[in-house]
Amino acid sequence: MGSVEKVLLFGSTGRIGAGLLRRLVKEFQVSVFVRTPSKVPESMKDKVKIIQGDVFNEEQVEQAMEGHDAAVFAIGQHRVLGGGSIATDATKLVLAAMKKQNVSKLIVINIPHAYQRGTFNHTMLKSITSIGDHGRQMEVLKAEKDIAWVALATPWVKYVDTVNPTYMVELGKDPGVNAVTSGELADFMVKILKNEDEYKKYNQGLVGISSKPKTGWFS
Repeated sequence: MGSVEKVLLFGSTGRIGAGLLRRLVKEFQVSVFVRTPSKVPESMKDKVKIIQGDVFNEEQVEQAMEGHDAAVFAIGQHRVLGGGSIATDATKLVLAAMKKQNVSKLIVINIPHAYQRGTFNHTMLKSITSIGDHGRQMEVLKAEKDIAWVALATPWVKYVDTVNPTYMVELGKDPGVNAVTSGELADFMVKILKNEDEYKKYNQGLVGISSKPKTGWFS
């Protein structure tokens, strides 16, 4: 898969994406793909390459992908249940562009606020996500065998850069409390993008991430 120096971020102006951006720019050369460049924070404009475009425009996505080593996808629905296919449709175009431009690594933020305790095979989780955009997005990813994707199953996200040094990560399972910070999501991304062996450990998997262990029923 190779080392990562240049990262293309989709969704950088959203609340989760903005947190990811603040950390990623400290570690990589980052490009942000945005519909409205004015929404990029002033503090970031001299630290990133801004690429204006529409994530549903196949040609624009393909052109933006050129020259990057990895992509991070933080675009999603505000609602998980029912209608809409923003994440699903955009993911399909991003995957197609990656193949054409020989970009092999993709990290996706998936299933916000539909997180269930226990394993991701939980019946209720299946029923929720099967009719939601993020559930359909996961089906697209599971069918993709040529791209080294990693999907982060986010619980409730606290939009702060704080990182608990002992935050928990587990493949295919909810590892702890139903909460994580955007800083911890970004920290995990940086760790696996910088370490090939760590990336391979989570390759083509749905990864649970929590700020700390569960200590009680409502923790």
